[in-house]
Amino acid sequence: MTEREQASNGGTGGAMHVPVLGERVVGLLAPAVADVPAVVVDATVGLGGHAAALLAAYPRVELIGVDRDPQALSICADRLAAFRSRVRLVHAVRRVARRAR
Repeated sequence: MTEREQASNGGTGGAMHVPVLGERVVGLLAPAVADVPAVVVDATVGLGGHAAALLAAYPRVELIGVDRDPQALSICADRLAAFRSRVRLVHAVRRVARRAR
């Protein structure tokens, strides 16, 4: 298993979902985050697969991860433990106000 795959799996080597588009996301964000301090907001961080790939690839990236599922955030926190100093996870539920008719 490569270092990037281990980061995506929380470093445990366990069976964790590896995002299909992880490499693509890392590549697309390169012009904005490679070799510069940057803050990335992942508004649907989920289990942290893309976040782990970004943090592993770009050591100067800090991440704010937002999700509505507290269980997913708990798993994500474990997965991103190696990057703890560069990660802030936030539980947030988006509520949509309905317009009066």
